[in-house]
This record gives sequence, C-alpha cells and structure tokens, in this order.
Amino acid sequence: MVSDTDGTLQADPDAATGSHRLRAAADATALIVLPEGPQRLAAGSVVAVLPL
Repeated sequence: MVSDTDGTLQADPDAATGSHRLRAAADATALIVLPEGPQRLAAGSVVAVLPL
C-alpha cells in the first residue's frame, strides 16, 4: 500500500492465479475486507482494509 498526497491509501491487487497464489498471500501487507458473496469493484472503490 502507498499513501496519496491527501493521505488516502492505495492498494494494488496481486494478479497471481493458480497454485502460486499462496506466495502472493504470504507477501501481502494488508487484506481487503469484503462482504460475503461475489464482488465486482471498480478501480478507485473505497474498501475496509486490515493491515498485516
């Protein structure tokens, strides 16, 4: 995560697919908290974040 000039945190998703996604999870610095069920978020959406 990085902070914008106004203090808003920006996160970039990891594009990993397949069995190596576990490595991406191990390298994560935060988790995005989403409601249960399928989700589609537009770029720039505001979400709750759980820092690791």
